[in-house]
Amino acid sequence: MGSILTFQPSIEKSGLDLIKSHFHVIELGAFSENPVIDAINRHQIVGIVTRTEKITEKLLASTPSLKFIAQNGVGVDNIDVDAATKYGVQVLNVPNSNYTAVAEQVVMSVLVLNKKFLPYHQAMKHDDYDVRERIVGTEVVNQRALILGYGQIGQTVARMFKILGIHVTAYDPYLLSSFVQAEGVSHLKKIEYSELKAFDIISVHLPLTEHTHHFINRTFLDSLKESAIIVNTSRGGVVDQNEIDQALKQGKIAGAALDVLESEPPAIDDPILKNEKALLSPHVAGDTREAKVRCAHFVFENIKDYFQNKIPRNLINLNVLNRKEEDE
Repeated sequence: MGSILTFQPSIEKSGLDLIKSHFHVIELGAFSENPVIDAINRHQIVGIVTRTEKITEKLLASTPSLKFIAQNGVGVDNIDVDAATKYGVQVLNVPNSNYTAVAEQVVMSVLVLNKKFLPYHQAMKHDDYDVRERIVGTEVVNQRALILGYGQIGQTVARMFKILGIHVTAYDPYLLSSFVQAEGVSHLKKIEYSELKAFDIISVHLPLTEHTHHFINRTFLDSLKESAIIVNTSRGGVVDQNEIDQALKQGKIAGAALDVLESEPPAIDDPILKNEKALLSPHVAGDTREAKVRCAHFVFENIKDYFQNKIPRNLINLNVLNRKEEDE
């Protein structure tokens, strides 16, 4: 059947135990490319379970026994998917596991920023009760939100926003307008910078690709109203972090909630860490207890599909199947 390799920190315990109960698992410590290559070749590893580990073409080219990568999450920007396809390696993710958790954090961030909870909290810690006379929060009812990317997470965010009375527009160039508009959401297939001043909230849910890198750039930020806020729970590289830091300091936007950064973990001297208008968290929007369990159990289901010679339900690189047929 072949062995599976996991790394530390690993996936949620009950899911890992489930995988161990059905398959032979070898556990390594922290990921380091050359030792991992050696371990895969030494044990003839068939599959690896990943979270944030960088899976490069070098690794894929050096490990002929490797047949699948089971990603414990939705995004696969840590994996060279093109190289995986080239070398006949299936890439599997778990897209339906944490969209509720992420959407809840988006809503929380929007409320925290609009209600000025950060400055209130800091002032109270410093015996400054008069802050209530200087800083006033804002209601979100009747605000307008632009959701960038209308997949499962974007759709869930839209539903929650609408419950709060927020008017929602979604940008997604790949979807039919009839699909997006079916739930009362306006649809944009193209971003026009001249129209961005209409929005109070920008919620980012785009995958990180060469086309979306720094999608939120200086021009985008300069086009927003000064009262606008940005929430990014997708990937750090979708937002130009230096530009958003400057926009906050210069008062071009009112606030930003960043669950993801361009460098994770950030350098200790990263300016964004000292920006009082930035609400930061360590890439945990999708990491509730419930979501972690779902993720790990979906990883197991993907692995089970592979070993039962089924097409895994969450196969990212479908073209790899054509390569397999050619090899046969």
